[in-house]
Amino acid sequence: MWNTTNTTLGPGAELLTESWFYVVGGLGVTIVFQLLCFMVAASCKFDLLTDFAGSTNFMLLCLLSLCLKGVYDTRQIVLTVIIVAVRFELAVFLLVRVCVRKKDSRFDNTRSNCGKFLLFWIGQMLWVWVCTLPVVFVNSRSELVDLGPADYVAWGLMIFGFLFQLVADVHKYTFKLNPNNKDKICNTGLWSISRHPNYFGEWLIWWGAWIASIPLFLTPGNAAWARS
Repeated sequence: MWNTTNTTLGPGAELLTESWFYVVGGLGVTIVFQLLCFMVAASCKFDLLTDFAGSTNFMLLCLLSLCLKGVYDTRQIVLTVIIVAVRFELAVFLLVRVCVRKKDSRFDNTRSNCGKFLLFWIGQMLWVWVCTLPVVFVNSRSELVDLGPADYVAWGLMIFGFLFQLVADVHKYTFKLNPNNKDKICNTGLWSISRHPNYFGEWLIWWGAWIASIPLFLTPGNAAWARS
């Protein structure tokens, strides 16, 4: 078993030995989870699992890293709750949308081609794992660092990004449901100021997550890793 408190290790080694299991383990969990969902989706040739698997994978990694480490500091709890909440909403929204539409047109040319379909799932694996890295890192740390401006900025940015994404998604969804808007481009509401406002909200969520990890990188023990 790894001893993450070994005083003979340098600060950089301590940082790695305490977090490597969660980072690498998160990748392993993601690969297994996504491949299992891919096999079901490819075998049944339907799209109900595709986006739903991506969103729930975020929730799985965040909750696993929090519970396995067992450090329930305010930073860990708030960051995990925000990500779980925003991914739960997205999972439900995307599942409802694909159920109403019966299929996802993005996969019309790849659904029956196992190799091409798998490429999407590999991309989804990387997307989930990379985006959740800051949350998994925060949840893997033992040291308790006081909350500061970076935390509040991060949380505010993530919540704002979520609301921005939610409004954009719902607006476009209702726009597309209106038969009078068939073949029309949505250019009202947030879609009038950005070509992809939902993606902008997504970016804010994950930039906020990275900002939330800064206080732990800058603690006295960890700050030295870059110099060791």
